[in-house]
Amino acid sequence: MGHLQENGFDVTLIEVDDVGVIQEERGVAEEFRGCHTSKVGDYLVEGHVPADLLKRFLEEDEGLAGITVPGMIVGPPGMEGSKPMPYDVLTFDQKGNSRIYESR
Repeated sequence: MGHLQENGFDVTLIEVDDVGVIQEERGVAEEFRGCHTSKVGDYLVEGHVPADLLKRFLEEDEGLAGITVPGMIVGPPGMEGSKPMPYDVLTFDQKGNSRIYESR
């Protein structure tokens, strides 16, 4: 949340007991689910997507469902650690198709 706020996003935090229920309601396939789920405009944002990539994704507006860093990867903003791992940021559509948006 702090990373997005520091990069110009207005963030409203809503805590829930089980984010999986929200992800299920929004139709997020399990392979795209992150530790957080957000909605930015009409798009779903899963996990710790870096703000610069989220901004670029929103500007491109390719009609996709969302963008994700699935799982609990050590390395993205908000998940820094002593042993960061390379990770992929994926985009996905309503049909469950995905592609690597950028690797970091």
